[in-house]
Amino acid sequence: MTAGQGITLSLILQGVQGGGSVPAIDVPGLLISHRGSQNQLRSVNGRVAYSQIHQYQVLAPSPGRYPIGPLTLPLGAGESATTNLVTLLVLDRVATAGRPATLEAAAALTPDVAWEGQVVLWTWSVRSPSELLHVEATSPDFDGLRLVPYGSPKSRVYQVDDPAGTIWAAEQSTPLVAVATGERPQPGAALRVTVPDDVRSIGFGIRRDRREAVAVPGVAIRIRPL
Repeated sequence: MTAGQGITLSLILQGVQGGGSVPAIDVPGLLISHRGSQNQLRSVNGRVAYSQIHQYQVLAPSPGRYPIGPLTLPLGAGESATTNLVTLLVLDRVATAGRPATLEAAAALTPDVAWEGQVVLWTWSVRSPSELLHVEATSPDFDGLRLVPYGSPKSRVYQVDDPAGTIWAAEQSTPLVAVATGERPQPGAALRVTVPDDVRSIGFGIRRDRREAVAVPGVAIRIRPL
């Protein structure tokens, strides 16, 4: 996969029957969020076999090699299980003449130095070589910043003419109020983007769409006391 894209990671627990807490997966450099769980029941040689499947969305803002696991997971009653090691290889993006080869996301806090109590804007943006049909954002858990009780996010979708081809872009600005002082690095966020899928065209002028996950990098702000 390339930087900024997302994949689905499945964690399968054999012999586990429902309930229990959701296993947490934390890998430096990756944004990992739990997407759902399901229990499976099947018969093997006349015996009932249980399994529990957890699915996670994994986003990689930067290129590199990211080892996931081995993870030791508590199963209850003093028992635990250990997963195997999975290494995620994330390649750098390659673009030509300013036109993104894949979906690209960015974020900014304006201003990046503010006073306690001041309102700032958190803005994410995404650029695409394909038409942006829909963009859905998941806001991070802000540190030292809080949503204001008034106003609402401002969004816009637009096109940019480029010699290499049209660039589709979208952005959204959310007002936040600074409520704590000091250096405050903010975590990254996730976008769910819907674009046309030319590869899966049905024909007769009918085209399917596909959804992609895109990582928005984290940003930092310095908040001064009054």
